[in-house]
Amino acid sequence: MIKMIKKYKFLLGSSLVVLVGLCTLIRLNASEPSQEPMRKPQKEEFILQLVTYILSEWHYNPKPIDDSLSSAVFDGYMSTLDFGKRFFTTADVAVLEKYRYTVDNQILDGDLSFFNNSTQIFKERMRQVSSELDTLLKDPMDFTAKEYYVTEEENYPASREEMIDRWRKYLKYNILTRVYADEEIEAEKAAKDSAYKPRTHSEIEAKAREGVLKNYHDYFRRMEKLSPDDWFSMYVNSLTTYFDPHTTYMAPEEEKEFNEAMSGQMEGIGAVLQQKDGYITISSIVPGGPAAKDGNLAAGDQILEVAQGDSLYVNIVGMMLDDAVEMIRGKKGTTVRLKIQKASDGSFREISIVRDVVEIDETFVRSAVVEKDGHKYGVIYVPKFYVNFENKDSREASSDLEKEINRLKEEGVEGLVIDLRNNGGGALSGAVKMSGLFIDQGPVVATKSRDGFPRMLNDQAVGMVWDGPIVVVINGLSASASEIFA
Repeated sequence: MIKMIKKYKFLLGSSLVVLVGLCTLIRLNASEPSQEPMRKPQKEEFILQLVTYILSEWHYNPKPIDDSLSSAVFDGYMSTLDFGKRFFTTADVAVLEKYRYTVDNQILDGDLSFFNNSTQIFKERMRQVSSELDTLLKDPMDFTAKEYYVTEEENYPASREEMIDRWRKYLKYNILTRVYADEEIEAEKAAKDSAYKPRTHSEIEAKAREGVLKNYHDYFRRMEKLSPDDWFSMYVNSLTTYFDPHTTYMAPEEEKEFNEAMSGQMEGIGAVLQQKDGYITISSIVPGGPAAKDGNLAAGDQILEVAQGDSLYVNIVGMMLDDAVEMIRGKKGTTVRLKIQKASDGSFREISIVRDVVEIDETFVRSAVVEKDGHKYGVIYVPKFYVNFENKDSREASSDLEKEINRLKEEGVEGLVIDLRNNGGGALSGAVKMSGLFIDQGPVVATKSRDGFPRMLNDQAVGMVWDGPIVVVINGLSASASEIFA
């Protein structure tokens, strides 16, 4: 398989590769004749080998595909699945331990045995724990019993019974933290108001137990609805993090969400959704979006069924949030029909909304004028270095910043404050272009690849948009492109 990937090395060498489905490459490899017989690879096998090849060939500090990698990926995925050691038993680990030093060979051979078997066992243990929740939380917790719960266990439970008992203690610990916090709040209220009658310990404990039960039922429901791509992403990322903590594999849906977050734009109806008690519920309406213009949706409304154009309705009650969002979003100009229940009066309605491009205002550069001691200053907030990788004509942070500066200059400001607090970065090109607004020409930042040669990224634009006083504000969460600009 690796030979097959090497055969098509030239396909990857000319551009940056986003590690997603890569359907085109899969089709090429499936259709091209080969000198040696080989079975058609499964998508997951091909992606895993392609990720490994890219990391081996192009990573800044590549590591050999050997037993050290194998052991690290084994431990990494086991920890990803069961970081609290509350699911796997020692017998489960003993069964899986045979894979510890064979994962590297499996990657080279296109074998997913460790991934498939470990995931299957984990899912079975999840179902066992989930089925015990109601029993474990049926009766009040006895906080007079002297028990210990270790938050960072070194060993896995020895048996299924010990696994369930470890969960009992874990749930009890969760309830105890809630009870303690609520009793402190009740005591404060009583101290401030002599007429206030605080809730009893039994009432507080019962409410805490009810909340914990609901939380973990929701948790297991979400875990049960994870797609094969979700599980596979976890596995591949146990490989990428072995090379460094900043290299991440994105499944197709994750890459789509990443691009939307980076661009501040998406195609859909302009409604923020959440899952509440099994129902897909409107959390808020995006100002200026199709739903806001339509006027029939409001926060709190529940979406019961969804239909595309003239197609039949599909019931989405109990559906995983990501799947429901995928059905409701869609290409600009297409129509989605919704059956909803209004929060205001409980009535049922059917509505049709034409999807459009929705801009998330919180993503974009914005500014204000402030006055102090008779002087006017412009404050510009840059939440991220956004760019649309798929549409070069869309909004981009540096061009929006230039517009805001020019607007503030017309207002007669004497100085600028560029606020980059909590800005985690974004496009490197954005940092270079934004820096170029404040310098004439010249270098902004240098990068160095594994060949050891530096590559200088320069401001190419002649002239400056602003040459007056400037303050750049950052904090501990200003990173990456923000640091470069600052």
